[in-house]
Amino acid sequence: MILSPMTAAPVRGFRTLNTFRPEETMNRASIEDLWSRLDPTTQEWLRANPGSAILPRTVTEALLQASGRHEDLEGTDRNGQLPLSARDRAFIQAMAEAAPAGHPVPPGAPPA
Repeated sequence: MILSPMTAAPVRGFRTLNTFRPEETMNRASIEDLWSRLDPTTQEWLRANPGSAILPRTVTEALLQASGRHEDLEGTDRNGQLPLSARDRAFIQAMAEAAPAGHPVPPGAPPA
């Protein structure tokens, strides 16, 4: 919580880093929903980097194109990077295990 130096009251609209929860702020399609619409280069990057918690701007832009939206994705930071939800991270990890980077991309979701 950030306190105002003048009143020692909480300042509205600010969150500290340790309270940020991407799952609370992102109202968007999941990576799983967009997977079949992502270009092979983006799919390959995601499978090669399954531990990423934040997507770089270029990958975020590819998600934006796949979603068909023209405005920024909710949850995108000022640098154009997108924090991933736990669901997205689990899906990317499963896809990386199903077909490691450098191998053919499976057409759908990984086997359960």
